[in-house]
Amino acid sequence: LPFQLDLLHNETHKLPYVWVKDKPLLYIHQIIIRIGVSPWNNNLKMWDAFRAPLQEVFRLLETIRNHEDADT
Repeated sequence: LPFQLDLLHNETHKLPYVWVKDKPLLYIHQIIIRIGVSPWNNNLKMWDAFRAPLQEVFRLLETIRNHEDADT
């Protein structure tokens, strides 16, 4: 199990912020992102509507994982 926790702990750089070092006061359980493609034209395909939102989701996921506590 400790090996699995090491895999989940994604840290690309160390941040000097105090709120990163202390225990969290609350936990985020769910984040909802609503994104649309506007203006929509005939050259766009259906998968174009998914690419930009997925990029934002992975960016947000990396940000959250960079600030997670390895002890939890």
